[in-house]
Amino acid sequence: MKKIFLTTLALTWLLPSLIFPARITAAEKTDRVPTEKVHITSDTMTFDDKKSQVAFSGNVVATRLDATIHADHIKVMLYSQAEKKNQSTKKDDRQPDDNVKELIAWGNVKVNQKDATATADKAVYNTVQKTIVLTGKAPTVLSGENYVTGKKITLFQDSRRVVVEGGPARRVEAFFDSSAPTPETN
Repeated sequence: MKKIFLTTLALTWLLPSLIFPARITAAEKTDRVPTEKVHITSDTMTFDDKKSQVAFSGNVVATRLDATIHADHIKVMLYSQAEKKNQSTKKDDRQPDDNVKELIAWGNVKVNQKDATATADKAVYNTVQKTIVLTGKAPTVLSGENYVTGKKITLFQDSRRVVVEGGPARRVEAFFDSSAPTPETN
């Protein structure tokens, strides 16, 4: 089971790619996934087969391709064999990515990829809905001189859409410098 988990984790490191998704064709996806490597360092790692999860704690740094996530903690929730079998029998277009159900990073979360950075107190990635939700005191997505911040930022991978919500104590704030060059999105 540990070998399956580590292989799955290496093939499905999702969070950085979702925050700043690149446009790739279906053919590129199948060619690209098996060759990607993930390198994770932390003070501790705990794998719990009964709970189908692995937790990294203390100075967690995870790197995949050109993306790096830093957090105090990262927990990866996995599908059990029964859940995986149940998912494969459903007639739903939204299938999970390998064995990863959900990825949760919390505590000083910072994601860097190319010239973009996202920061939050907590980031939750759902593999079926292909969404990442950034929350906390001031979740922010920064690209060059441009930024957006609010109470909650939801990024939708499939539609390349972002929804930023404010609240009574924290309104949405955005700054767009039209004179600055726009980053490439591939």
